Amino acid sequence: VTLDVMLSEPNVDFSGGELRTLEPDGSLKEHSFFPGEVLAFQAHKYHCVAPVVSGCRSVLVLEFWDGPERSCPHRCTSFAPYCPLEKPSERPNDEVADAP
Repeated sequence: VTLDVMLSEPNVDFSGGELRTLEPDGSLKEHSFFPGEVLAFQAHKYHCVAPVVSGCRSVLVLEFWDGPERSCPHRCTSFAPYCPLEKPSERPNDEVADAP
């Protein structure tokens, strides 16, 4: 789970910088929130922030993850001890020894 806490005042402290999430239909949905408000979403959901046009946008971002630590470059959803898409040679040393 990702929690974003807005610390700046949109359209006062900054302009632009809208949080966008990729929706199942392929569209980007904009999410606006104000100081002290929190947006919560699945941490592995694709998201981005539009460029800040002026000012300074400050957001506290907290991520809570469950499952094994990953070093794979994609959004892994496997709860296996290692990523099934990685070759044994790409796994951290301590995981290579445990691999079947």
